[in-house]
Amino acid sequence: MNVVGLWWHRREDIARAHGYALKSFFAETQLRPGVIRVRPLGADHAVVHCRFHLSGQMAPDGGIAGDRQTVMSFVLERRNNVWLGLSAQNTDVVPGTETHVNADGFAPADYRGR
Repeated sequence: MNVVGLWWHRREDIARAHGYALKSFFAETQLRPGVIRVRPLGADHAVVHCRFHLSGQMAPDGGIAGDRQTVMSFVLERRNNVWLGLSAQNTDVVPGTETHVNADGFAPADYRGR
């Protein structure tokens, strides 16, 4: 699942969506991992969270968009000594906010200063 809730279910759909993005608006990006947390779920499963820094994304007008921070969550399974991804969720980090509000369009919101 990507940062705006696009949810692909089949391997072919995931490959097609990523192939398109990596050949177009993500073609020149750099994705750098930061903090990684691993929580084993028995011997052959794990949940992994990783904070990423993304730069170089093409903006809709063809320019270069500003950098982004994301957190990805993965559910992994070990099969024949190889770790395979069963599920992935990508979430944008929006500094200084707690949630989004839908008031004629989604916008970040922070209730802590009230």
